[in-house]
Amino acid sequence: MGQLFIENLWTNPGYYFSWVLVVTFSICVHEFCHAWVARWQGDPTAAMTGFMSLDPRRVMGQTSLIALALFGIAWGAVPVDPRHFRRRWSAALVSLSGPAANFVLAVLFACLYHVVMLFIGRHLAPGAHEGLWLYLEIGVRANALLAAFNMLPIPMLDGWEVFALFVPPMNRLTTQQKGSYSLVAIVLLWFTPLSRVLYVLTDYVALFAHLPALVVVHLVRVVGS
Repeated sequence: MGQLFIENLWTNPGYYFSWVLVVTFSICVHEFCHAWVARWQGDPTAAMTGFMSLDPRRVMGQTSLIALALFGIAWGAVPVDPRHFRRRWSAALVSLSGPAANFVLAVLFACLYHVVMLFIGRHLAPGAHEGLWLYLEIGVRANALLAAFNMLPIPMLDGWEVFALFVPPMNRLTTQQKGSYSLVAIVLLWFTPLSRVLYVLTDYVALFAHLPALVVVHLVRVVGS
């Protein structure tokens, strides 16, 4: 039987706290971007109800925070009222903003990873070097995972609204049909060999996050030379 996530608290505390901090921050940024873009597109619901916030207690909630501490998984949500949207594609844009924010965070963590490791890492003590490397690598991987997972065309995930913009029949499913499809899809994704699909997608997102980071590092080296 695999190790429970919380066991890392005493077997690998560096990994445990790095994962919890990165995922909490990344989900809060993800949800904040949903709220901000929704207001930009005409829906002030999240802003008016106090959900345009980076406070994890607000946008994630107690249950999600407990799940993160125990199992390493978490979620967030902000209220959105599509009736206020100005354009046909507003819902898709709001949904896309969350995964896009995670990809930008993955790029930023990757930039820090390469810059720190190339220009600062050698000046750090071995323990600090390894701890910083772990934290930044988790920053890339966690945000790549959040971006890849949320862009899957599954109801309740952001990818559903984005794909539905280009595949109108997806909008004809009833709430009950969406719920059934979502449950089956998530169970298959997490508890069967299909989980490899998510791992592969995460690898590709992480790879693409490192590419612009390498360009930034090259520019830093050119400017510094």
